[in-house]
Amino acid sequence: MIIRRPRTLLEYSDSIMKRSETAGASSSSSLGATKPIGANPVDKRTYEERVFGKGLFQSHRANGPQSHGLPWEMLLSGVAIVLSSLLVILLGTNAIVQLRTIIPGDRPRMALKVVYIVLSVLGIYTLVVGNAWLYRKLAAHAHRRNANGSYNSVSRLEENYEMNSMQ
Repeated sequence: MIIRRPRTLLEYSDSIMKRSETAGASSSSSLGATKPIGANPVDKRTYEERVFGKGLFQSHRANGPQSHGLPWEMLLSGVAIVLSSLLVILLGTNAIVQLRTIIPGDRPRMALKVVYIVLSVLGIYTLVVGNAWLYRKLAAHAHRRNANGSYNSVSRLEENYEMNSMQ
């Protein structure tokens, strides 16, 4: 018993194409149509195009991967979120440590630890609100920069067909 690995889609489609080419050659010779002797039957289509036909979108595999770059707003917002997440973890850990080490009999130290806990929670809140504010500002800047782009939205001057169809 021979165990072989399963064929991939490309191997399977290639074997189907080879079978169809050999079957097509025998059936076309029976009909009397022959290929020219000097013709080279090289098909430059990809395996996917041979099996499924021409797709809706153009393939860019021949040109290599397409890189459109990373907007600096997204990069800056991501770095701010990562750094503030680190600070949130540290402040949260500080609040938990301060809470766990409160000694009820020592009032001055207990009040100081409560102040540390409140400051840590306020710091976490400030970081979260600051990240939201920074993202809104950077998103607005990116939107203003792309306002003259090739696609913004459907024109506001056109009729609203959905509302007209309700009448």
